[in-house]
Amino acid sequence: MLEFLGLVFLALIGFVVTFVVWMGVRIRRGLRAHMKVAAIEEGMETPELRLEAVANPSFVYPDEVAALSAQAERAGLLPCGAFAAKSAGARVLAYAASTPPAFVAIYDHDQVEPWVDVFARFNGDRSFTASTVPEMARGAPRHPDDEVMHFAPGTMLGVLLKAVAEKVAIETALPANPADFQAIFEAAAERSRKHIQTREISQEWLDDIAANVGVELSGEEADQINLGRTAQQFEETRAACLRSLAETGKFTAAQWDELRDRLVAVWDDMPADFMPSVIWDHVDVPKALEDDVDALESASGSARERIARFNASLPEERRLKPVGTVSVPVPADIYLSQFESEAY
Repeated sequence: MLEFLGLVFLALIGFVVTFVVWMGVRIRRGLRAHMKVAAIEEGMETPELRLEAVANPSFVYPDEVAALSAQAERAGLLPCGAFAAKSAGARVLAYAASTPPAFVAIYDHDQVEPWVDVFARFNGDRSFTASTVPEMARGAPRHPDDEVMHFAPGTMLGVLLKAVAEKVAIETALPANPADFQAIFEAAAERSRKHIQTREISQEWLDDIAANVGVELSGEEADQINLGRTAQQFEETRAACLRSLAETGKFTAAQWDELRDRLVAVWDDMPADFMPSVIWDHVDVPKALEDDVDALESASGSARERIARFNASLPEERRLKPVGTVSVPVPADIYLSQFESEAY
């Protein structure tokens, strides 16, 4: 009987261990897949990209990178160096070609397999790129001055160079000097970052990414990303407008410390759905005008015009007091709130 119970106990232990291992594998796979999607979603926040030179980079996909690098060397391309792009979770091997005048970037990424970009610059800071970027990243918004031609992963570097050469043949390409790679790369990344931040991310694109890595999304991710980004842009613009006012020297340091939390910035293309909150946060609204606050979202005119009209309709003692205008980062009216709320 004891032997039988011992066998049952061992069988149960074996089952538990097998189940734990199986669950561990499933969880790790799920986490890896989720991280891929999360990386793209977080990438929509588009942090500033800075390259750091690395003498001996450690690659996630060393064999694939070595094969791509060998193709570049056989083509006689000039090395520009190896770099780490920490905010993008990537390493970059860079080369320059004299004919066609183009740069080659080999990317080793934490989440997706290595790919190659061959890009040429033209007058007006326009560019053309031949790329083998993985399918899941191809739907990313691009700056309108940056044209791209996609090739299947694994396409030989010579094919990409030929595509760029054909484009260069009908354009005026700028020289590709190896020493210029980092500055050009970072400038292009910053321009694209600013462009992406003004674009709405589509749920369809996120769903395509998720399907590619085997993850099912809830269908609300794009709205969450776009809402968060809009709020961040709003706050950054508001803060920059107030900094511009501070730099005019209209206030002493003591006056600024006393008033800055009660200052309101209003610019022409302020998002309509932020206008009511600006009023609720800074004005003691009479009950008779409460419906007019929510109506600001759908009213006609620019945000500055709408806020000015509503402000004029308030009793004088409750109005926002104009204290100045600024032109940087955008033309904006600055008001002082007379609303003594608990926030102040």
